[in-house]
Amino acid sequence: CVVIHDVPEGRGPVGTAIRENRHVVVEDIARDPSMIPWRGRARRFGLRYAAAFPLRVGDKPVGSFQLYAPRANSFDEDEVRLLTQISGEISFALTALDANAKRRQAEQARSKSELELSDFFEKSPLALLWVGPAGQILRANKAELALLGLPEKQVLGRPASRFHAEPKVLASMLDRLSQGEIVRDFRAFVRRPDGNLRHVLIDANGRWEQQRLVHSRWFVRDITRAVELEWEILAISEREQQRIGQDLHDDLCQQLTGIQFLSDGLARDLAATFPGGAAEARTIAEHTRQALADSRELARGLSPVGLEAEGLMDALRLL
Repeated sequence: CVVIHDVPEGRGPVGTAIRENRHVVVEDIARDPSMIPWRGRARRFGLRYAAAFPLRVGDKPVGSFQLYAPRANSFDEDEVRLLTQISGEISFALTALDANAKRRQAEQARSKSELELSDFFEKSPLALLWVGPAGQILRANKAELALLGLPEKQVLGRPASRFHAEPKVLASMLDRLSQGEIVRDFRAFVRRPDGNLRHVLIDANGRWEQQRLVHSRWFVRDITRAVELEWEILAISEREQQRIGQDLHDDLCQQLTGIQFLSDGLARDLAATFPGGAAEARTIAEHTRQALADSRELARGLSPVGLEAEGLMDALRLL
């Protein structure tokens, strides 16, 4: 076990070479005080000379190689210089191997990341598009192809406006993206091959390199069903409103009309025999006429003239 800390067991040639990043030569193990912890073992193996040379990866020492000899002062300065050069060449090779290993790891990580990104893009339940600066479709995932109702070969390279019902509206969005704007909740209509329109919301942003738009990324949500549900709710609300208006006209207004006629008749009958009662009856009739007018106005507001065929004629006949 090699100790490289600055303690007696770490002050030998190997520990010092690694810790201080320099070569260490012990000319005579029997006389060098730094070798006291290992002197007995060296004597058993008949060793008198030791030298350690650090091995580096980059500038960082990661180990050493060492030489031992049976006699003191075994290597002269030229030989030590040659051994230092050898340690440098080994360190260069180790650095290159480490760089290659890191590059392979980076390539593997990038390849894995690209595969994960590609898998996310293709399998996303959200329709995704990459659109070039000129508006051509560069990439479309399965959800987008399903939305368009077309195979990939009929989509890639085509202008995105070809698949939308309002090309000029889409051009305005592309113009906003080219100016660096982030687009959110942009409403558009996708036209499918069968002529059906799909209502979509688009969120989009641009990918820029050196102040140049490389492509824009579109996130497309099909909201057709939500729009249809809105229309259905509005239609139900309108029908209910018309029903209430019709009930007001056909029921309440007719009852108020009857009360008005009865009050007018009662006032005429009481005019000769009971003038005070006749006045009260006329007051009731007047209030009833006002309530009838208000009810008719409310009924007309709740059940306006229909826009369908013969709607005006039906309204005139009703009036």
